[in-house]
Amino acid sequence: MGPLVEEHTLLFWVQLAVLLALARALGHVARRLGQPGVVGELTAGVLLGPSVLGTVAPSLAATLFPTDGFQVGLLLAVAWLGAVLLLAVTGFDVDLPLVGRLLRAAPLLPVGSIVPPLAVGALLGFALPAAFVGPLGDRTAFVALVAVATAVSALPVIARMLDETGLLRRDLGQLLLLTATMTGLVTWPVLGAVAGVVDEGRLDVGSLLLSLAAVVGFLVLAVAVGQRVVDLSLRTALRLGERSDGAVTVAVVVVLAFAAVGRWLGAEGVLGAFVAGVLLGRSPYRRPEIRQHLDMMSRAVLSPVFFATAGMVLDVRALAAPATVPWVVVVLVGASAAKVGGVWLGARAGGLGAPVALAAAAGLNARGALGVVVATVGLSLGVLSDVGYATLVLLALVTSMAAAPLLQRFARDVPSADGERARLEREGLFADSAVIGARRALVATSGGPHSRVAARLLDLALPPRATVTVAAAEAAGVADADRSVAELAELFGHRRVDRRVLRSDDAAEAILREVGVGHDLLVLGASAEVDHPSRMSPVLRQLLTGAGVPVVLVRAGEDRGEGLVLRRILTAAIGTPAGRAAEEVAYALGVQGGADVDVVHVVSRADQVFAAAWSGGEPQHPTATGLLARSVEVARRLGLAATAVTRVGASAYEELLRAATDRGADTIVVGTRVRDLDGDLFLGHGVEYLLQHTAQTLVVVALPSRAAAGPSVGASATLQLS
Repeated sequence: MGPLVEEHTLLFWVQLAVLLALARALGHVARRLGQPGVVGELTAGVLLGPSVLGTVAPSLAATLFPTDGFQVGLLLAVAWLGAVLLLAVTGFDVDLPLVGRLLRAAPLLPVGSIVPPLAVGALLGFALPAAFVGPLGDRTAFVALVAVATAVSALPVIARMLDETGLLRRDLGQLLLLTATMTGLVTWPVLGAVAGVVDEGRLDVGSLLLSLAAVVGFLVLAVAVGQRVVDLSLRTALRLGERSDGAVTVAVVVVLAFAAVGRWLGAEGVLGAFVAGVLLGRSPYRRPEIRQHLDMMSRAVLSPVFFATAGMVLDVRALAAPATVPWVVVVLVGASAAKVGGVWLGARAGGLGAPVALAAAAGLNARGALGVVVATVGLSLGVLSDVGYATLVLLALVTSMAAAPLLQRFARDVPSADGERARLEREGLFADSAVIGARRALVATSGGPHSRVAARLLDLALPPRATVTVAAAEAAGVADADRSVAELAELFGHRRVDRRVLRSDDAAEAILREVGVGHDLLVLGASAEVDHPSRMSPVLRQLLTGAGVPVVLVRAGEDRGEGLVLRRILTAAIGTPAGRAAEEVAYALGVQGGADVDVVHVVSRADQVFAAAWSGGEPQHPTATGLLARSVEVARRLGLAATAVTRVGASAYEELLRAATDRGADTIVVGTRVRDLDGDLFLGHGVEYLLQHTAQTLVVVALPSRAAAGPSVGASATLQLS
């Protein structure tokens, strides 16, 4: 047995090397020609399979890819792992809240993408001759699978096409992504039901409906219970490890477990993987590198092997028979006409313009990798014959190759919708911002009005999809933290909020550990007595110096109490990363809180001060003009008309506070960088001055030190005004 295992292992390594090298090379060529990479990867399999290598050099093909069951099983195990990870990564891109908004804004577009193709696919399944039906010999399962293959839209291929053509974040791109998502949410359960029917052997419409109901039950259970399991698993992995390795391992285990459970319940394993990807993408403990690593494993190694293996099964000689060719043409034309016509009618009936309808129809007709997965599942179940499998793979290839150039052509005629440019600008700004673009924020509280004002301000500043964790640390046996967390969590309305009471005698250490569990922003409330960093509590000082992420420190104004009515906000234009982060916070608060925002630049050069005193005016300094113009432009991108103000004075922060008083500001937002000077916290002389003298609500946006922040944060040191 030992030598036999060694022979199998050696041949397996050679097979993987040949398949992967050729698939990646031809995938690169396909992308250079403007086609999806899956086209080249499938072509690699066709070249190595019976279509080419098996015909030109049959002895070499038999040696390299023998039909021995054990050897084939080794290769298929890796190939199906590629399919499972591909569907999981696809699930990451599903945005369920956006799906809900799509149903309200354009309800007929997904209907047109799903219903007509399913109906036409079912008719094709009934009409196709027996040569297309697999050895299982059941027409009901065959009809259902052909309907799924006709209706499916390749979400990964569509997303890649949109990204490469610059349409991904446009309204058209979002419509296509969401419609493809809705199509997947309908077609994958149908595919899972077909697999369940085949396993149970009751091949009638009633059993198909029962299996579909079981799959729907699996989906409901996965969302209701599975999301908690996924969240707990990721959270535990992040708490135990300093890097993301553990979280990636957990993600892979979750995907495999869901695939196994889905198969065990009678669905198809790829459906379970797709659901796992959706849940991982929705988890507040997800980190970008988790998806990146899964996508890298899938794209670089496993998916090319899967598609190359799928291409090897494809025997194009089976399509050359005179009796087969007309039916293949009927499938290609009928399936494409059903998808294109259905999407067109759905878009037009939903009130979308003709250019949008054309572009949507062209893009959604791509079946790509998911079409190949459907065909492969059908072949493995015995539902499809070699001819049927080859036909559906050809359908996936042809529609994907046609989609990219047609989408690019029709998209040129799609006008920008009202507000689309502003939305894209806001999204870009949020994506680049270290504070208002945070995905997960932690509010650490010990109770009191300052934490409550901080929570309300955070709720206004963050984008709707950001999640918040409210945490309090206390020694064992003390119950005040539970009440503080519960009260603060209620202030966030409909936003997703996690509540954490950290039982520990070292409050700072417990909160810092919680920060490390995937949070990218820390929000703190400072007591009214704090008028200098040296008077901060040891816990607060340790949090500021040790967080390693941006910190927003809030001290409520003297006349604010626990209320929050924003009327006028003042911030400073200073040009540093910390200053820009503070400006963005001020503008986000102004937009969501309905407040006016003044952005001030203080010129403190002595000659300018004397010139202003001599002339009685406030001369415009070139630096001030440039900084204020840039700042006002940022405000405009966020949807706010900020007022630019230039002040001159010997002391920058005295003049800033004087400007706040003169203009009636109730909130001041400034930025700084945390520094540890010989073990003592230093936030900059200007912040110290404001802590001592301001009566307004003070929001300090503190970026971590250079060592903690890394090169992406910027090169500025402490907060200064020119």
